[in-house]
Amino acid sequence: MDIVTHALSGVMLASLMPETTPEQKAIIVLGSVLPDISFSKAYFLIAKKAKKSVFKLNLDDFTKYGSIVKPKIKSYLFFHSFIFLLALLIVGFLFSNIFLFLSLGWGLHLFYDLLLHKYKEEELRPKPFYPFKKSWDIGLTNAWMLKPRHFLIMWFNHLVIIFMLTIK
Repeated sequence: MDIVTHALSGVMLASLMPETTPEQKAIIVLGSVLPDISFSKAYFLIAKKAKKSVFKLNLDDFTKYGSIVKPKIKSYLFFHSFIFLLALLIVGFLFSNIFLFLSLGWGLHLFYDLLLHKYKEEELRPKPFYPFKKSWDIGLTNAWMLKPRHFLIMWFNHLVIIFMLTIK
């Protein structure tokens, strides 16, 4: 899923928690985008190889040029694992509730990806318990097949929900 949808989902979740401070809300939003940060350079490498803007990349580009970012896949899978999320929760309970708020956004990110990453190729499917190899095929759609208008509709829907949650 795209970074804007993940960020808006974090804002939406933070909006459901009126008793949290602005800093805690910001940490939830940060947690909703951080899982993809480790892989962000890969998008630019593929765009360069495909001779396209990052915003014009599609699934075919990732299939064709994915081998150049193969070393980054392990970090992507690591940060998209519920095992890593569990580690964040444990750190939060033992040391600082900052990690608890971070894990709320992180967990939401993983949930969105599970629902919006549906691929024929098993190696592209989510592996929510990485380093275990089992992939899940429960996604509702392949987000790479969505058109820009679909993203605009998704973003608009998130903004409407956020507005509804925040009006007094």
